[in-house]
This record gives sequence, C-alpha cells and structure tokens, in this order.
Amino acid sequence: MIAIQSILLQWTKETRGEPYASPRSRHPRSYALPVLPSRRTEAEASRTESGGMLLQRLAFRQTTDGFRPLQSEQEVLPLPEPGSPVDGRLMAGVLPELRDGRLSVRLRYVPEFGKPVRTDGRSVLLEKLVFELAAGEYGRIRINGRHVEEAGHRYELRTINIAFADDIAANVFTRREPDRRCDWLEPLW
Repeated sequence: MIAIQSILLQWTKETRGEPYASPRSRHPRSYALPVLPSRRTEAEASRTESGGMLLQRLAFRQTTDGFRPLQSEQEVLPLPEPGSPVDGRLMAGVLPELRDGRLSVRLRYVPEFGKPVRTDGRSVLLEKLVFELAAGEYGRIRINGRHVEEAGHRYELRTINIAFADDIAANVFTRREPDRRCDWLEPLW
C-alpha cells in the first residue's frame, strides 16, 4: 500500500511577517490518516492490489485570526502497474513509481508550485529522484512558492508525506520523523 498526504498552507502579505510567521512555522507537518475499513468487499480487493493507494489532501489558509481549513478529502485508488508512475494529475509534480519492491519518488517542478521556478541550471524545469522508500519507510517533501494575483502575493508551503508498506497505520506520519526528506525551499521575498 502507498499513502500520500499533501498539506498545503497558504498565506498573504498581510500575514507574512511576525507575529504570524511563528505560528506558521509550528503548523503541523503531518496529520493522522483517516481510518480505512479493514475489511473490503471482493470487488474492492480486486481493484486494489496490496491495499491500493490512499491519497489525502489537506489545505489551510492563514489569516490574522488563525488557520482556516480549505480542503480535507481522501480517496483510495488502485496501485499503478509496477514500473508505471502514479497519474501526475492526482498529485501534480509528485511522481511515485513502484519498481523492484521499492517506491521511487521523483519530483518535477510544475507551475502550481509558484515562483521561483526551479530549473536544472540550463533553463530546463527541474525533475529529479528525491528518494526511494523500502517497505515500512516514509518520506517527506517540502516545497514553497509565491503566486502573483490581482489582490497581491499569495505564498504557499506544500508538505507531502509518502509511506510505503504492506499495512499503513493511521499514525504513520505522526508517530516519528520521516526516513527520507527532500526540501525545495527558496527565499520568497
């Protein structure tokens, strides 16, 4: 089974500096996963090899009054065929791929991440292997960005937790630090 948890934290120029930056730096980098039913119907079992893939998306906007939830959704999907990446439309820029009993995770810069644009130094959008997970491990990716809108700048921090195991507990991301990490954090001025 694969579990992917995406946490999007947004803020504006109004809440960019202190006293708002400190609470933002303490915002959780992981949450408990939803408890999934342990018994599945035969149809569900045939759709999902080894439990399938859980995708959880959470989003919050920081205001002067605190953090406001924007999104909380989850879905269980079938695992892709070995050697095939997960459909990038489900999690833009994050490309997990099962290969030889391990989960390889590539990260590709996409415009949804905002500015600054990440390139390979030769004006080619950055795409690279960020880590490989063995069964029982989990990794964390963090990437920040800035977006220009009519109302001004919007800033974002995305935290993406990815676990790979035969059985994934609801507290997999909250009980310990990740085995692998990748930070694509840039000054957002």
